[in-house]
Amino acid sequence: MSDLDPLLAMPVLPVLVALAASALVQFSKRGPLPEGALPNTLVSIGLWFIGPLLFAGYVNEILAAIRGAYDSLGIPRLPASVWTGMPVALVMLITLTCHDFCDYWNHRFMHLRWAFPVHAIHHSDTHVDGLTTFRAHGLEKVVMQTSYILLISWMNVPALPAVGLWFLVTLHNCYVHLDLDWTHGPFRHVLASPRFHRWHHADVPVAYGKNLANILPIWDVMFGTYINPGPCTAPMGSREMDIPSTNLPRLLIWPVIGWARLIRETLGSEPRAQIGAQAR
Repeated sequence: MSDLDPLLAMPVLPVLVALAASALVQFSKRGPLPEGALPNTLVSIGLWFIGPLLFAGYVNEILAAIRGAYDSLGIPRLPASVWTGMPVALVMLITLTCHDFCDYWNHRFMHLRWAFPVHAIHHSDTHVDGLTTFRAHGLEKVVMQTSYILLISWMNVPALPAVGLWFLVTLHNCYVHLDLDWTHGPFRHVLASPRFHRWHHADVPVAYGKNLANILPIWDVMFGTYINPGPCTAPMGSREMDIPSTNLPRLLIWPVIGWARLIRETLGSEPRAQIGAQAR
């Protein structure tokens, strides 16, 4: 791996778009910055920047091993001719549907009790905005990319639609994290909205493990994880799990801390209530 590889892993343009959009939303509210907004924003940017520098090499090695193991199975792939002549928009739509189905299930997996310490870093933000999109631990990338390798590698999607899809999915992810009470009305089950995803981040029991889809809420409707109680005024974050929202070094090692707590809980030396209930 070259010295530049971790830097190339940083999606600079979407981060700038998320920063500008979040600032515009905040400016439109015409009030002072909410308490904790700036520290949370700085930590989200810090995780986006430092994460690849610390973990990219290890993550890439793990994913290469998983990819090699998958390829050794000799699972057939669709021939490239399947996509030849098909409109790029249609290729992206098909790929998006399959990709989002994978995302729903890997997201649901990450809300299981023993997987949640990895995903908890994303839920630690008490001021959710567009930059929360990039608040994630390197191990979360392993979970997500592994699901893509196992579930959609066989599709053999051409490079151009795949890159276009990544860009659109990332921008939509930034959009749903914005502090907006937009619902998409009659299309609320077709395209995830900021209100839909804000409830996913709400730190209240009714919202734990709900609204898991990234783009297509129909998955939540189909599999019983959809909620829409109205405008979301609930607090954000993972306060019950006592995850620090603005302690960057502690967030970087949080999976280890979370698993250690779960082990102590399993052994009976720590009450379950102290571990938190956002894992469902």
